[in-house]
Amino acid sequence: MELKNSKCRIEINVDETFNLGSTEHSAYDLVLNVDNYTLEDYYRVLSVSVNLFNEQYSVALVGSGQSWSDNCAVLEGKILTIIQDNRVIKFDLEQRIVISTYETNLYGCAFGLYSIPDGYVIHGELEVAMYDKEFHKKWGFSGRDIFVSITNKQAFQLREDRVCLYDFEDNYYEVDYNGNLIYERSDR
Repeated sequence: MELKNSKCRIEINVDETFNLGSTEHSAYDLVLNVDNYTLEDYYRVLSVSVNLFNEQYSVALVGSGQSWSDNCAVLEGKILTIIQDNRVIKFDLEQRIVISTYETNLYGCAFGLYSIPDGYVIHGELEVAMYDKEFHKKWGFSGRDIFVSITNKQAFQLREDRVCLYDFEDNYYEVDYNGNLIYERSDR
């Protein structure tokens, strides 16, 4: 995943070679393990390359094994907000510090984080939810099955006034930004 604005450019990938048991992490300037994962835990590492145009550095972000690099982050000014499963981390890119962390209590794992004017929408496995800027949950919506498409339809789409969803059974839903179901179709 790549993000950029006038302050920086970010690239996020999964690091399949990172080993928590090793003390050698020279590929990274900073290793963050906010939930204290151990070798016995199911973990995944997101590699975050930061280019502030006057300096570059890299961060290893240790998190849940249910973490994905696609659609996992939002860049707002100098703040990078990243989701790894149900953990959200706000990271100050200039200061190189974690500003805050949040537990989303999302039903199922998170596939993506998206910014909207009043907060964030999280595309989850079993739930799509809206959170305000401080990650207080405003609403959640669940369908009949997981929000992935087996027919190659776009399972999750943000539109100006609604969230459009397909589930694993090919059911289609439209939910407004207040969490209300405004349209549903099932072809079965």
